[in-house]
Amino acid sequence: MKDNSIFNPIEEYIHKLSDEIEIPTAFYPSNASCIVNGKVIGGWSACLRKQYYQWKGIKPTNKLVYRSWLAIRLGEAYEEAFLEAYEKAGLLKHKQFPFFVEIMGIPIAGRVDGITKDKEIIECKSAYGEAFYSSVANEPKIENLPQILVYMAVLGLNTAIVPYGSRDNTARRSGFRITKKEIEEKGIYFVKIIWRWKILQMCLETNILPPRDFNLFEDYQCSYCEYFLEGEDKRGCYSQKEIDEYFEMKKKKKS
Repeated sequence: MKDNSIFNPIEEYIHKLSDEIEIPTAFYPSNASCIVNGKVIGGWSACLRKQYYQWKGIKPTNKLVYRSWLAIRLGEAYEEAFLEAYEKAGLLKHKQFPFFVEIMGIPIAGRVDGITKDKEIIECKSAYGEAFYSSVANEPKIENLPQILVYMAVLGLNTAIVPYGSRDNTARRSGFRITKKEIEEKGIYFVKIIWRWKILQMCLETNILPPRDFNLFEDYQCSYCEYFLEGEDKRGCYSQKEIDEYFEMKKKKKS
């Protein structure tokens, strides 16, 4: 018989994960971003305001949900499977390679998915939905490139392999080999990434909240942010009224 209560322990586990606040001790490549033609380029953790909240140990106002939790776990499984195959083929030199460096007073720490024996970085990514091919049909997502460029800069390597796997249809896949030069040709430079982190560092030292880098009505980063909603202490980015307006607008677009 159907019994959705079997997911209750999972929901409780996910809820507890939301309450675990990990305060950064260094700047992470996954949060790397830079400005190109007036626009912030980076992944869903690129916003300096979001990173500021994390460094200050402020409790998230937007809880992790089952869908997001499972998507993360499926992405991790894809990465593990890809690296295992490369390792069995004798192509892998390092797996889950950790590093820590300090550049211009900025501590940078990370873990590279893999490094091949040909000194190519492996950075596994996943996506989902019918937009899979349209988003990564001809080149890697530009949002992923600042992270990859940080790996290249700190490790002194010039090429990265970027395989994309689909979380909802395992037949879908898309792969790229991209060079440092090709990333820089898009206007993404390591010095620009460091400049952004320098701004964040100064905001942390002076307790000045950075401006919001993205807009709820225009950028996906806001709707995925842990600080999407204002909390009881008024920390966060959007009031309930603004969020209601956002979802009402989405509803109208679908109808």
